[in-house]
Amino acid sequence: MKKFFSLILALTLVFCMFGATSVAFAAETEEGTDGEQTRVVTFVESAFLALDDVKTLDKLHAVGGFQLKYTWLTDVEKVNSVFEGANYVLATASDDEEQSDPYAVAEGSDKISVEYCSPSKDYKDENWSSATVGKDISVSTTGWWNFRYVIKDADGNVLARTSYVSIYFGDEKAPVINGLSSDMKKVQSEGIKVGGTYTIKTNLSLNDTSSTTVTYVVYKLVNGSWTADPIYDSTTKVVAEGYEDGISTAGVITMHENDVLKDNTPVYKIVYTVKDSLGYVSDTMDMTIYAKADEDNTVDSTTVWKYVLLGIAALSAVAIVVLLLVKPKQAETEQTSAQGSKSSKK
Repeated sequence: MKKFFSLILALTLVFCMFGATSVAFAAETEEGTDGEQTRVVTFVESAFLALDDVKTLDKLHAVGGFQLKYTWLTDVEKVNSVFEGANYVLATASDDEEQSDPYAVAEGSDKISVEYCSPSKDYKDENWSSATVGKDISVSTTGWWNFRYVIKDADGNVLARTSYVSIYFGDEKAPVINGLSSDMKKVQSEGIKVGGTYTIKTNLSLNDTSSTTVTYVVYKLVNGSWTADPIYDSTTKVVAEGYEDGISTAGVITMHENDVLKDNTPVYKIVYTVKDSLGYVSDTMDMTIYAKADEDNTVDSTTVWKYVLLGIAALSAVAIVVLLLVKPKQAETEQTSAQGSKSSKK
């Protein structure tokens, strides 16, 4: 009997020791060891995308120093709506000192920072760099950069991350028009025949063709002066009243007889402008076009004078021949008359 009670007592002792160990292990897991997550914080994407700082974020920027918008980080309620379960507490300034950092958090509070990934890397976590809220991020290359917010506990353990936002960074220099394309230069030098048409081109020679838009306006020479306002705008596709027979809404110029001016003087001027995706605008470049008479239907003035001179020369030659023939005959007639007179006197 004593052996039986001893066995029960031993089993009870073993059970108690096992239960105590289990409770201790559970408590240790809850507190977290070796950087493990101590609690669950959930990212709410709908609340994040509804933030004004996210909705109003420009998706185009020039390369250089850059910052996301951080106003929402000064509103604990908004932070908690984006990161459910966060322990986010803003720091408060003491009576005798001023709070210089509006994003500073209280001791022991969760903290939010920024992570970013350059265009040359994929989106694996190890390829993201970290930045401090309120500090410039140095963006040195053009392309699509990705940014996201990350919340960590006081020990630096990652609790949650937002989805990333993509922003395109471009060169802040305005595009440069190097010149007209070869086919444009040909039209400018050779002109357009009366009755012919020319569809305005936009294939300019540029220093950078990425994310650029070419626009143009057209002027016409009237009474020796260019029109004060464009007669056509490629952006609006509108033709000024009274010029519909010369240019269509599709940007096609038609030459007429009254467009032919002296010494191949240009009658149309096209002014080009290039704008890139960041809003930088190039200097303008002009292309002029003159109208030339249809050679098949127009007699060259030089040719006319040539024929006139040839006609005069021919008439002069005929006159000379006539004079040469007439004078000998007159002399012979006069000599015959003189001999007849002498015979009569005898």
